[in-house]
Amino acid sequence: MVVYFLLRVEKVDGVEGILQMGVSVGKRHFKRAVDRNLLKRRIREAYRKQKHELKEFLIASGISMDVFFVYSNARISEYAEIESAMTQGLTILIDKLKTQTSKKSDITSTP
Repeated sequence: MVVYFLLRVEKVDGVEGILQMGVSVGKRHFKRAVDRNLLKRRIREAYRKQKHELKEFLIASGISMDVFFVYSNARISEYAEIESAMTQGLTILIDKLKTQTSKKSDITSTP
């Protein structure tokens, strides 16, 4: 699974617009819409269960984010495998955001 993200600096009213998500499963490997929809449901559910830590970090940092997941495997994965990949992906994303925000705060805090 490939993860793309875009940080937005503008202020968002409320908590709803802080984190937005999208999913794509290519027609190249899965000709039947039933298979694509199955994978999209599994990815959305894995994300729904694990997005809370990312959302809390974004709220604390005061930034907004768009996240897009692209399923790149050529076979239909079981839910447990997708959930494991989602856990790893979100952990890496949070770590990357923490390093980026700490670098920006170091730059802005120096006189």
